[in-house]
Amino acid sequence: MNPIAFQIGPFSVHWYGILVGMAMLTGYLVSRRWCVEWGIDGDKYDWLALVFLPTIIIGARTAYVISSWPYYRENPWEIIRIDHGGLGSHGAIIAMFIIGAISAKIARVPFWTVADSFGPVIPLAHIFVRAGNFVNGELWGLPTDLPWKMQFPSSGGFVHPSMLYEGIVSIPLFFLAWWWAKNRTREGHVLLRALLAQSVLRILVDYTRWRGDGIVFGMMLTQVVALVVALFCLVLLLVPRLPGQKN
Repeated sequence: MNPIAFQIGPFSVHWYGILVGMAMLTGYLVSRRWCVEWGIDGDKYDWLALVFLPTIIIGARTAYVISSWPYYRENPWEIIRIDHGGLGSHGAIIAMFIIGAISAKIARVPFWTVADSFGPVIPLAHIFVRAGNFVNGELWGLPTDLPWKMQFPSSGGFVHPSMLYEGIVSIPLFFLAWWWAKNRTREGHVLLRALLAQSVLRILVDYTRWRGDGIVFGMMLTQVVALVVALFCLVLLLVPRLPGQKN
């Protein structure tokens, strides 16, 4: 599939950029919907969104660049070319935790309520972004002879369509996270559950991807980060009260 959707003069508009834009727009609408329902003023949320959007992009891009540093060390001009693909979801999440806590304090809104509104957004964004990865022909996996094997321009043969595994499974995860939001009883638990589920999914999917030598027990860097995030979420789900939690 051609990664370029259309051209305007010398400028190319890529499908990846369109899909990332759709992820951000739908994510904003979903998050705002839950924040307003849980009592946060819409104008305050809109101010927070102006902070969150660049934070998500910068955090996600930074994580991806770090995970692929040998390439970007040799091609530093590619670091800012997000239209060529390459966003690390856990980088976005870590950045959001840090900047979100600071921004929520400045706006005087409950941090965990805002955080919970992003519970359904996490799998929703993965659906769009992994579709973008598919169009770009990136994040494919190990060679396979399974009936659903696929070949991409740079794969050198038939491989696992690993990006589709994560994108497809994220669809039921989105509806599950939406149900958690609809039946929310404790602050923070919508986000933590969604993030735990998405992290476990990432660990499993990455076993179908290129292995390399691994860095810890044969695990890729992305798996190690996902494991740390999953354990962090699990611990917070088990404690009686989250830091700053109201109920």
